[in-house]
Amino acid sequence: MTPHRHSIVHVDAGFREAVATERHGGPAQRIVFDYAAVPSAVALTAWRRTLGTATPTIVDERTPPLVRHAVQTAVVRTLLDLFAWRAVDVPDAVRTERTKRLRLAAEYVHAYADRAISPTDIATAAGMHTRTLQQLMNEHLGASPSTYLRHVRLDRARQDLLAGAPGTTLVSDVAGRWGFGNRGRFSAAYHARFGEHPRDTLAR
Repeated sequence: MTPHRHSIVHVDAGFREAVATERHGGPAQRIVFDYAAVPSAVALTAWRRTLGTATPTIVDERTPPLVRHAVQTAVVRTLLDLFAWRAVDVPDAVRTERTKRLRLAAEYVHAYADRAISPTDIATAAGMHTRTLQQLMNEHLGASPSTYLRHVRLDRARQDLLAGAPGTTLVSDVAGRWGFGNRGRFSAAYHARFGEHPRDTLAR
């Protein structure tokens, strides 16, 4: 290999999640980045500028704690501008080292809920067998992979309906966007999860 320089920036997950609440309104949740996204030239320039300014302050042992914290916060804010990301509601029960693969599976569902994925895809992404995934999800999340995926999609549909406007947003469009081709079944599943029909959510 030819000589090269490889720099790594490590950000504590808890600190990153706390700063991200400024953007999504909290509470602190797991942050999942879109690793396939390509940063814009503007965002990349800002990241390099911030990192170049912050590094001497962070590595200097004489830096006062409040100054260090302010600089570290600036780095995380710029990181959140660099890549597309989403806050995902992954239960604390699966945020341990022992349940790492299950957490990866849950994060995969949240990251790709808008795509045609199957339990096999989820298991492969987490590096486990489909049967093992099913057992772990039932044990820790109380749902099969297919049910968990459906719940996440229903949650996203609800977010879209709450953000939509009657007369402009159509329930059928929102349902279709999240993989529910039959409006009647979508309405029934939605009501079972949230205690109200999609049209009522949209009318708020």
